[in-house]
Amino acid sequence: MHNIIIWLYKLGWNPMAIDRWFSPEKVEYHMSDLDFPSHLLIFDIVDSYNVMKLKQASSHRNGRGIEVGVDFNTTFSLMATKKFKANYPKYAALETILSAATWPNVRVNEAYPEIPSTCSRCGLEPETDLHVYWQCPCNNNIDDDAIRESDKYIDTAIMHADHKPCLWLRGIMPKS
Repeated sequence: MHNIIIWLYKLGWNPMAIDRWFSPEKVEYHMSDLDFPSHLLIFDIVDSYNVMKLKQASSHRNGRGIEVGVDFNTTFSLMATKKFKANYPKYAALETILSAATWPNVRVNEAYPEIPSTCSRCGLEPETDLHVYWQCPCNNNIDDDAIRESDKYIDTAIMHADHKPCLWLRGIMPKS
């Protein structure tokens, strides 16, 4: 019981009595009520845990924007399609981008200063995530409909990448 109480405190829950707790959203739960649907309490505790973890994750590489929550259905909808699952190279590439496991030269240069930070494709600018996905002129040489169709978002991505890199540099849809 002690561990449960400690976790509830860590998650921002507020005890009023041993069987009466308030969630961080100020929802009151009476555990002594035998007709109480316990699954609702469990869902709320899981949601509290996810909120805590998203706040932590938002401080990681290109995570800013997810602290408000993630629309997981939208974020993973493309990966759930049979057509996309059948194209393993694209599936793996998207999974790598979503998990911030890409290493543009600026990131490599931070770890290995002997590696130049300039773009390996165009050689014109530092190879940042924004440059790789949205600004590199060599993107025009990629023969892929998805790349061509995303060109209409270039200006928006450049404008909003600083405050929502989760969306524009990782493809994670924030809730708001």
